[in-house]
Amino acid sequence: MSKKTLMLLLRLVAAAAMTALLINYVSPEQIAVVVRAANIWLLLAFIPLLLLGMWLAALQLKIFTDCHGMNVGLLRILSINTATEFYNLFLPGFVSGGAIRWYRLSRNNQMSAQALAVIVMNRLLNLFYLLLLGVLGWLLEGNYAANRFAAGFLAICLLALTGGFLAFSNQWVVAAVRRRLLDNDRAWPFIREKLRKLIDAANEYRQISVSDHLRLSFYAIGWHLLILMSTYLFCLALDIAVAFSALA
Repeated sequence: MSKKTLMLLLRLVAAAAMTALLINYVSPEQIAVVVRAANIWLLLAFIPLLLLGMWLAALQLKIFTDCHGMNVGLLRILSINTATEFYNLFLPGFVSGGAIRWYRLSRNNQMSAQALAVIVMNRLLNLFYLLLLGVLGWLLEGNYAANRFAAGFLAICLLALTGGFLAFSNQWVVAAVRRRLLDNDRAWPFIREKLRKLIDAANEYRQISVSDHLRLSFYAIGWHLLILMSTYLFCLALDIAVAFSALA
């Protein structure tokens, strides 16, 4: 049995196991009732939104990889993102998704530190706009008293992340961190070297042009809005009354 065939069988087994787990919580009869009552056209409208979201995510990642000269094609990035989403269905997404994406980006070159920097910066950027949309959704919802703690937590995280971005953009801060890392004799040389490569790779993002920064923001915001719109369409199709701002 070839390696490719074995991987396909493992994926099918994992998908079947997840389906069985879901059916164990919700009976097929209940699922059938909900599906029969659903608006099929609203459900189908999810497909173009999904494809557009995958395209925006790939364009965003392409800017990060080009910054390091990794020479990864857009179709290759689309393939990597698609495979990652599959594993996210049954593995812890934050861990497995990043690990698989890092492995596939660095598999055909010797740029593992650059690939890791791409993953980290891509997630931090998406996290920043996720927090921003969360705070805006709370403001638009108007139910300030009920969600005060959640909104405050989101705002604190947003401010902390903004401060981190500002500090990272300062070359003196980056140089001080790098110097402190190299002077730390308590850390193992192997770890120090890997961290140094990661900091140097991440430092290359300071060279991104203003137009690329704007495009990165546009892609990230568009991707989050498409996810929100897709979820909203599912709620409408299943006759679930929820406001768009509440979903945000």
